[in-house]
Amino acid sequence: MYNRETINGIDMYTATAYFVPPATICSVGRTLSRLEHEGTGTGLFFQNGSNPLQDAVEVPLWENDLGRTKWVPGACFKTMGRHYWYNNHLNLNCSEFLPAFIMYNKGQLNAFGWSIMANMKSSHRVESPSKAVLSSFLIPVPKCLFPIYDTLGGVSAMHLYFNTDPANLEC
Repeated sequence: MYNRETINGIDMYTATAYFVPPATICSVGRTLSRLEHEGTGTGLFFQNGSNPLQDAVEVPLWENDLGRTKWVPGACFKTMGRHYWYNNHLNLNCSEFLPAFIMYNKGQLNAFGWSIMANMKSSHRVESPSKAVLSSFLIPVPKCLFPIYDTLGGVSAMHLYFNTDPANLEC
């Protein structure tokens, strides 16, 4: 879910990922000692609503823990990993589409990405897949995405990896 807000007089849509539980960030935070011990983060959480405490979607660190969640498998690409999409199904209403996906390599979370309902071909930081290739990574392709191509020109995606060597990424 995107959150709409106005920043410096400009309407913007934001998507938020946390690397520590939102309850920690939204309260006392972490001590310097915990930060030094734990590093950048201890997990991955997506905000899926206006309240980060109530609307956080936790991402399992291990692929074999996905069975207890709403994450649905998509395709696997060598140098990326296996893609998963939240609560994906053919009749999904695009207003309920979580604009994020996760990827696993050899069973461990290795990346996440944003799926933005807009064609951002002008940016070298994103990819804008054609309508014809949607089914090669999103299984099934929700019917609501097809009109997005007609009205907004398509979708764009940005991948963020926890790995520095894509050649090691398998499935």
